[in-house]
Amino acid sequence: MNPKYLEEISMTFFGRSHSLAKAGNQCVCCGKSATDFRDERSKREYNISSLCQICQDEVFSELVDG
Repeated sequence: MNPKYLEEISMTFFGRSHSLAKAGNQCVCCGKSATDFRDERSKREYNISSLCQICQDEVFSELVDG
């Protein structure tokens, strides 16, 4: 995915920089540490979205639950 697009999306939705969150191993959504993940799939998702495990669970459960 285009890094410029990720930066714009992150700033729009979360008010935080995607690249700075990733560089600091932080969550772009909540700002907390993003180093503990349930599985490899969640780690890969962090590399895309910069969402910690807790925020991934919240975001994706809302998408599934409707």
